[in-house]
Amino acid sequence: MNNKTRSPVSKLLWAQYRLKNNPTTAELIFKGFLEELNIPFRFQKGMITSRKKGSVRIMDFYIPRIKMIFEIDGEYHNNTNQQIKDFEREQEIGRKRKGVLFVRFTNQQILKEPEQVKTILKEAYNDRIIDFYYIQNRRLGVKAKAKYKIIG
Repeated sequence: MNNKTRSPVSKLLWAQYRLKNNPTTAELIFKGFLEELNIPFRFQKGMITSRKKGSVRIMDFYIPRIKMIFEIDGEYHNNTNQQIKDFEREQEIGRKRKGVLFVRFTNQQILKEPEQVKTILKEAYNDRIIDFYYIQNRRLGVKAKAKYKIIG
């Protein structure tokens, strides 16, 4: 059975298994930052965005409580075609998870500027916690909206 004939559930489980067991160095470091800051997260969280198309999307780090996603981008994300795919993927996830917030870091940022990444991570998380309660009340928080990209 090839990848096109697999069910979305089996695609999702296989993708999660593969990614969880082969994390990049930057992902492992970022995971350590989240643990150090006591931020609860799900690593390589997957979702089926379309059963008909069999679309499966994996989020590097997902914080369900406040609908926040951290993506760690390798070098190939600098490619224009990949950036278009990333944008489409964010839109697709945003349709399934209304009000989700994406924050992206590059591998280079995590490896070469760890303290700056930790500061941004802490600030983004704290801003989102405050703003999330406004989102729940149908008002979009000003801090997160101005600083980060909220989809949906």
